[in-house]
Amino acid sequence: MEILNHFSNVFEYPNQAFFEDLHHASTELKRENKKAYECFEKFEKNLKTLPLLEVQEIYTRSFDIQALTTLDIGYVLFGDDYKRGALLVNMNREYQKYNLKTGTELSDHLSNVLRWMAVCQDEALLEEFKKEILLPALSQIISDFDTKRIQKKNELYQKHYKTVLDLELQKVTSYGEALKALKEVFLEAA
Repeated sequence: MEILNHFSNVFEYPNQAFFEDLHHASTELKRENKKAYECFEKFEKNLKTLPLLEVQEIYTRSFDIQALTTLDIGYVLFGDDYKRGALLVNMNREYQKYNLKTGTELSDHLSNVLRWMAVCQDEALLEEFKKEILLPALSQIISDFDTKRIQKKNELYQKHYKTVLDLELQKVTSYGEALKALKEVFLEAA
């Protein structure tokens, strides 16, 4: 599925190609999956006119510093449990089969997982992975973009660190819309 490659690029740290990747994903979703496109369109509208530096700041706030959540799906499901280690080892093995590189992220990072899913030819494995790992992780990650959860995290950061990276709430929740669109792509394919 070519759309998975577009999504994998959107969920990497934004670079100069981000806006092109955003456009390609949006165009394909509009053609292939109207429900997913409705979610993705909100994401696109929030970010497409911003300078790259601001998009990078939103990404960082969402997934890195004072993060709302993480895109490491193994961590979302298992935390630091040994099960995550087993998942990382198995994912690395799968990536080697298809000569995929993980770049600077761990093998359970969503962008790497999506690249693998786009090329994996083992339909049974993909279906099991989607059902047992990916969809539960996406559901958890999406729930972390709930505005009440964000406000609670901001209060915690303010209490402990005396500062919060201040961004407009609509922008902070933007990646949540892209994640909802991705989940919808997998639900429709089921």
